[in-house]
Amino acid sequence: MCNRLVEMNQSLELYELDPRIKLKPPRALVEPSERTFESSNYRLLMDAMKGKNMGVQKMSSWLILRAVEELIKIHAPEQWAKSFVSELAQSKKRKGGDIGKIAQYLWTSAKRHGGVELCSILNRTIREDKPNATVHAVVFANAINMLIVDDGVSQPWLKKVFHKSFPYPGILGKDLQRIHFHFKDPVPHNSRYCCTWRGGGFRDECKDFFQRGKSYRVPGFLATSLSVDTAMGFIRRSDRTNPRILWCILVGSLTNCIRQKIQSFHFW
Repeated sequence: MCNRLVEMNQSLELYELDPRIKLKPPRALVEPSERTFESSNYRLLMDAMKGKNMGVQKMSSWLILRAVEELIKIHAPEQWAKSFVSELAQSKKRKGGDIGKIAQYLWTSAKRHGGVELCSILNRTIREDKPNATVHAVVFANAINMLIVDDGVSQPWLKKVFHKSFPYPGILGKDLQRIHFHFKDPVPHNSRYCCTWRGGGFRDECKDFFQRGKSYRVPGFLATSLSVDTAMGFIRRSDRTNPRILWCILVGSLTNCIRQKIQSFHFW
């Protein structure tokens, strides 16, 4: 216990966070009724980081790599060194010192650590909410969000760059609905819903949770693709002994997205 407290204080000091911050027990030790985003260690640490204004000026690629190193070390303690070297090689491909781009490049890496990709390690850490691991996840997530969240600050370049660098999701029209879904009542075309796609494994015992009209937050970064073919590729990679699923994530129109700014990809 003492060693963990020492490690925790060292990590907080490394990222210039107050070592006196009062963190909570891991999510598994918290009563289900009390497990909220508001009370999570992730939220506490992210707020502390924003309070320190840990932006581009104060972050460095070294800090991002250190956070990734610690996440890998916690998840795959027996082979973390070899795994981290592979991610370090990945990061060197992303030159120029742009912290957000380096973080997103690493987040999308297909390298595996203990059989799991870095994006899954990050999401698992966020879900488990263990203080010693979450502090590193927050640093990594904050860097990823640098190219996603603008915190309400006007970004004059957003509308110009958005079309060139990040094509907006296409409309969920009748053709896509007919090919991939069997809706009793098709989504009206004039609703102008745009869509992204995600494919993967599923468990039928979870099916009852997903009901029409229910709202919930995904506990982690939700990665999707503009291409349904890419999502189908992930379905083909999934374990065929279990059910598989194609998700269609609906978003508002391009105009609404720019007016409301881009929201963070991590949901609880």
